[in-house]
Amino acid sequence: MPGGPSVGKLVFCLFTPASRRLHSHLKGRHKLPFPDPVIYSTFSTNFNRISSTRNRHKRETLNTENRLRVVAHKRVLPLLQAILNEDIEAVWYLYNQLDGEDKLKLLLPEHHSLVLRSINVKNQLIDEELKTKYTKRLIYVIGRMKAYGYNPDVRDYTHLLHVFGSIKKYRECDKIWARMWESGLKPGIYAYNCYLYSCLGRHRGCLALASDIWRNLQNDGLNPNAVTYAVMIRIYGDLKMPDGARQIFDSAFDISEEHKDASKFTPTEYSFNSLLYAYGRSGELDRMKSAYELMVKVGVMPDFNTFGELIRWSCEFKDLEGVRAYIAIMQEQYGFQPNITIFNHFIKLAIGTGRTTLAIELFREMKEKYNLFPIAKMVRKLHAKMRLRKRYADAQHLVNEWIPQIVTRKQ
Repeated sequence: MPGGPSVGKLVFCLFTPASRRLHSHLKGRHKLPFPDPVIYSTFSTNFNRISSTRNRHKRETLNTENRLRVVAHKRVLPLLQAILNEDIEAVWYLYNQLDGEDKLKLLLPEHHSLVLRSINVKNQLIDEELKTKYTKRLIYVIGRMKAYGYNPDVRDYTHLLHVFGSIKKYRECDKIWARMWESGLKPGIYAYNCYLYSCLGRHRGCLALASDIWRNLQNDGLNPNAVTYAVMIRIYGDLKMPDGARQIFDSAFDISEEHKDASKFTPTEYSFNSLLYAYGRSGELDRMKSAYELMVKVGVMPDFNTFGELIRWSCEFKDLEGVRAYIAIMQEQYGFQPNITIFNHFIKLAIGTGRTTLAIELFREMKEKYNLFPIAKMVRKLHAKMRLRKRYADAQHLVNEWIPQIVTRKQ
């Protein structure tokens, strides 16, 4: 980072005696090649598939749903079925219907929690409309819980941190964190990871906040896990400090093919995706490609988000051939199909480089092959580019062809 302190100084300034004492009891698992144990200073890359903790929460949720169906009033059963089906709009409709009929009193505290946790960000375009919608819904459910005398538990607060961190509502994250402590609740490692994730995008004070979170995590007797380190890698990537991100990666994860180093974590797709993010955000596409190749070499299976990172940053830095190559690998070798976010990156690249014909071809491909429709913003960008080139007839044809389809689709 030009004009800023070196990675070494930033890393060194975060050491604390407390962390040194704690790490001495961790049997070498977190020993790192620095003078002292370090406090390393993150969804749309999304944060949904980042840990086994997350999967365990999902299993617990399903078990809870099945158990609560037995004790639930029959009027509540459609709501629980919608939650089980992960139909967020149906959940929201039924919850409001019960509220309008003054039937929320039939819900147990766990029912409210399940509704709250159904409001989640999964491979969606995070725009202002989505931020507003999710913020209102989460606050509404918490308000109704409290109105019926139910206090949110650690899982509820953790979910709020997860969603608000994903949609970059930083003030809400800070308020939730403070409220959780004021309620006498003790956050677990997953809550700490979610709050740490909220450092992404803050920029000002990001490292200081991340340091405080890390220190408090250790003082609470918790050990950082693989996700904690991966989020720290993303934070360095967010600050465009890829060398610092790589230092953390190499120190925390065993990247040998045998994975025999018991003092380090075995890397996962999320830890590698975080490294791809760090390189990609800095425009170091060759190093990003090398990290992807290393990922495959050591036997870590790329997931959809892996290609999301590769394609996103290749588009950002106008590597058209790289984009085509990654899309081909994603489809032919791993069976992933591009979603609306990936198409948006590609379309933005096509428009930005003056390839308006390619942009229109992508519009048609996403509709005909995947039943996806371009967002209005991209149509407007392409329309403006055509008018700038005085292709007025083509611009009008574009509007006539696509705007009605988008409007109909939304309805």
